[in-house]
Amino acid sequence: METTAEKLNGHNMNGYSKGRRGRSAVKMAKGVLPEEARPEAAKDDLSKVKPISIPAISVAVIEVTCVGTSPLIVKAWSKQAREDMLRAQQGLPVVKRRKNPDAEFLGCRYLNKKKQDYLPGHIVKKCLASAGELVGVRRSLLEKTLFVLDDEVIIQSKHGPRKREDMVRNRGRFGAVADIRFRPCFDEWSFTAKVEYNSGFLSPEAILNLFQHAGRSCGLGEWRPQKGGEFGRFRPLKFQKVG
Repeated sequence: METTAEKLNGHNMNGYSKGRRGRSAVKMAKGVLPEEARPEAAKDDLSKVKPISIPAISVAVIEVTCVGTSPLIVKAWSKQAREDMLRAQQGLPVVKRRKNPDAEFLGCRYLNKKKQDYLPGHIVKKCLASAGELVGVRRSLLEKTLFVLDDEVIIQSKHGPRKREDMVRNRGRFGAVADIRFRPCFDEWSFTAKVEYNSGFLSPEAILNLFQHAGRSCGLGEWRPQKGGEFGRFRPLKFQKVG
């Protein structure tokens, strides 16, 4: 049962207030003044807040042409492989097909609508970001300040890819299983990529050096140096500023 003092203060024994007057009374009882009763000196003075300065972004674009120094092995996800993966994830039976070397070779190629071989731009960006880590630059910093503008980085090759046959071992539930893979391989290849970067952090010389480290220590495609192989290495041949 509430006392007369508790009724006047607007709260009960459990500490729950009744209305705005009751809450104000509780705050005053605890030594906390309501907002309207605070001295002017205690309120925030926006005139003393320093203005925030945000520097402008300086963006530049550079076009880099690279030439391969070791064969490039390409492995794209074929339509058949994507369908089998989707069926397995849906709990549906996966149809086991006979191996077709020509179809597997064709399915591993990145081909655009013009039937041109290419590498996805994000693969080239990952290669550059990985190279930055080797020289002490944070990967996250390069991923935020450097962008490959081409979604499709065209692979230039006079003779096109040849069908490469390799013996591999696939990991399964019952250990490694031997398999034969047929993948496209470019013996002579080159590419040109347009890179947009924040010139406040990076210079054209830094981008060129980054391509040098990426081509020698990381590489592109299958069995590249980043994965312990020797394929997919390249070096920058020339570069020029765009715009």
